[in-house]
Amino acid sequence: MALDYEQINNIRNIGAKSFNEIEKLKKEIVEKEKLINLVSANDNSDENIKQKYEKAVIFFDSSGTPRRDIPLDEINLSRRSEYVLKNAGYKFASELLGVTAERLKTLPHTDRACIREIISNVSGLKFEAAAVNGDEYTQAQKGCVEFVSLINNLIPTNMDELYRTLLPFYKSAYENNTPVDKDILFNQPVLRKHLTDKIITVLEESTFGVNNEDIFSLFPNTLVPVHTINAVLRELSADGKIRTGRTIEINRPDIWEYVGTIPNEKYRVMFALRLQGKTLEEIGNAHGLTRERVRQIVAKCLHKKKITVEEDKYRKIYESYSFSKENFALAFNTEGCVYTYLTLVCDKQGLLPIERFIGDTEYPAELREGAERAVNKDHFIINGIRVLKQRPALADYVARTYFQDEAFFDDFVISYNNVLQDLGLVGDSRFMLNSSTYQNRISEAENILWKYQGRFRYYDTTKRDFADLLEGLNLEQYTDVEYSSLKFYRLYPELMKKYDLRDEYELHNLLRKLYSNKETEGISFSRMPIIAFGNIDREKQVIEFLERLAPIGVNDFCDAYEAEYGVLARTVKGSFLSYIDKFKDSGGIYNTGRFADRGGHDKPSATI
Repeated sequence: MALDYEQINNIRNIGAKSFNEIEKLKKEIVEKEKLINLVSANDNSDENIKQKYEKAVIFFDSSGTPRRDIPLDEINLSRRSEYVLKNAGYKFASELLGVTAERLKTLPHTDRACIREIISNVSGLKFEAAAVNGDEYTQAQKGCVEFVSLINNLIPTNMDELYRTLLPFYKSAYENNTPVDKDILFNQPVLRKHLTDKIITVLEESTFGVNNEDIFSLFPNTLVPVHTINAVLRELSADGKIRTGRTIEINRPDIWEYVGTIPNEKYRVMFALRLQGKTLEEIGNAHGLTRERVRQIVAKCLHKKKITVEEDKYRKIYESYSFSKENFALAFNTEGCVYTYLTLVCDKQGLLPIERFIGDTEYPAELREGAERAVNKDHFIINGIRVLKQRPALADYVARTYFQDEAFFDDFVISYNNVLQDLGLVGDSRFMLNSSTYQNRISEAENILWKYQGRFRYYDTTKRDFADLLEGLNLEQYTDVEYSSLKFYRLYPELMKKYDLRDEYELHNLLRKLYSNKETEGISFSRMPIIAFGNIDREKQVIEFLERLAPIGVNDFCDAYEAEYGVLARTVKGSFLSYIDKFKDSGGIYNTGRFADRGGHDKPSATI
C-alpha cells in the first residue's frame, strides 16, 4: 500500500496486466477501509459495526432467506486459490455456490488442485441467517450496507459515496418505523447516475439495441422497481440519448454529422461526393485531381474518423452477406449513401446469400423481416417455397417438386406451363420455354440425370458427396480400353444403391457431369453408355477378345463380350460383329484357324 505509481512501475519484470491488478487491489482496499471508518464514525458505541465491510454483506438464499455472506479470505483457502478467485472478480462465498469445475477451469492461473480445493471448501460452508439486532441506528446502518452491497453487485459504484448519501434516509425510516422509500433512494443523483450509466453501457455494447424485457432483467424488481427503470428510459429519450421502438437503441451520430466535422473544406466536399455515389474519376475531374489522389483523400477522411457512427452497425452484415445496393436499402430502410459508406470502410463484401440472413437469429427480427421483403421482391412464393424470379430457377423448382422419379421431358413442359398459369405468367417471354431448345439446357443441368428419348429425373448433386463413388470406381486405373457403364453398375451394386443410381444410363450421365469438373485426361464419355479410356480402337478390342475365345458361336461371343465389357449382347450383335464377320465360317462359328494368317495380337492392357 505504501508503494506509489513510480515505485510499482519500477519493479523488475512487472507487466501492464500485473500493474493494473495491483492498482485495482489498492483502490478496493482504500474504499473498504473508508467504509469501515464511516460506519464506525456514525455510531462509535456500537462495536458490532466496527468490522470489515464484507462482513456486513447479506445475500438471499434460494428460499429468499437473508444470510450473512463470507468474504473469500475467511474460507480457509490457500493463497493461490484465493488469488485465482480474486483475480477473476470473486469477492464472497455466495458467488461460488453452484460453481462447476468446468467454470473454474476457465479462470486464469487455475489448476486441478485449486479446483478441487475451491469446490471442497465451498460445499462445506454454512451461512448464518442475517438476524437484525441492536438499536435503530445499528439496523439502519446494516440495512444501508446491505443495499449498497446489492447495488454494487449489479452496478459498480463508489460504495463510500453511495453509503454516505443513502444512510440518512435509512436512519429516518428506522426512526419512523417505516419502510425505506426506494423512489427517494433512486432519485438521489449519485444513485440515479449509476443506474443511468449502467443502462447506457448496456445499450452501447449492443449493435442493434436491446428489448425492454432484457433491460428490466438486468435489475431484480425487488431491488430496482420497474417504474424507476422506465423513468430513466424516458429521461434518456427526452435528452436524445436513446430512441425506442421494437428495441431500445443508443443514438449515435450519422456519417453526415462526421462529414460536417472535417476541417478541410476541399476534403469535406470530396468525401461527401464520394458518399453520394460519385466515382473517383468524376470527383477528380471536378477538382483537377487524379483518381488516385481522390482515393487517398477519401481514405484519409475515413482514417481520421475516430467515432462510431450509426452506419457502422451494418458493417458485419455487409461483410458477411451478399446484399445488392437495392436490396440493402429495401431490407434496412436506408439511404443509398449507407451502402456506399460500407463499400468504402469495409475490407470486403460477404458471400453468403441474403436468404441465409433471414434465419440468422443473431440479428433482431425487424432486420430479418426487412431482408425477407428484399428477398421476396426477387422471388415467387409457391406453396410456401421461395423461388427466384428467373427461368432456370423456376425450371429447377418444377423438376425438384414433380420429377423425383423418371419421366419424359414433354411431361416436364406441361407441368412447367401449369405453374406459369398459376402465377399468371402465361405469355410472359421472360419465363416461357422453347421446348426444342430448352431440352438441351435441362439435359446439361447439374441436378438432372438425363437418358435416351428425353427421359430424365431430378437428382440433387449439391447435397451429395461423391468421394466414395469416385474412389470406389477408380476409373483412372484403366487405359486404352472401352467399357459400357453397365459393367461398373453391375460390379458395384452397393455403391449404386448408396447413391440411388437406378441404371447404367444414370451412372454414365452422372459421371460425365462429375468428370467435366475434374482435371482428368484420358477418360471420355462418348455415346451413352460408353466410357473410353486412353487411346481406344474398338475393332482391335473386339478382334483381340475373339482371339481369346475362338472357336465360339455368335450368341456366346455376344454374351461373353457383355460380361467382359458391359456392352449389351444385343448391341454387340447389332453394331460390333462387323469387325469379325470375316472370321466366321459357314456354320456360324468363329474359328481359331482363321487367325493363322493374321499373326498374333497384343492382349488387352486392362481388365476389371
